[in-house]
Formats: sequence, structure tokens, C-alpha cells
Amino acid sequence: STGFSYKVSERFDLNASYSFLHIKKANITTVVAAAGSTFNAVSKGHAHLVSVGLTSKWGAPPAREAAIIRKY
Repeated sequence: STGFSYKVSERFDLNASYSFLHIKKANITTVVAAAGSTFNAVSKGHAHLVSVGLTSKWGAPPAREAAIIRKY
């Protein structure tokens, strides 16, 4: 997996990610009692997941506190 975020402006962030899933090969054996036979198969798979999102910040931006400077 990998991903990134990019600050487009004070209000918007762009997010994207990618993941790859690899599912191991598995043997499947099932006995069908009614037919008196056995079913054999092999299962395997993979998936590519891609995500893109845009985050918006609502309202006024938070006020910045003024720096406090004290001289003694």
C-alpha cells in the first residue's frame, strides 16, 4: 500500500492511495453426498484498490494566537 496527501489550499486537501491484495492459491475439496461424488477446485485471486478523496474544512480558519513576549 501507498498513499499521499497534498494541501491544495487552506480549505482543501487532496488524498490518494493504492493497495494491492494477493490472495494465495487454495485447494477446495467437497464431497457431494447426494451424488456420491467429489468436487475438486483451486481458488486464487488478487485485487487492486484505488482511492481518491478531497477533504474540505468548513468555517473560518482557526485564529492564531499572538506570541507572548515577556521581559523580566
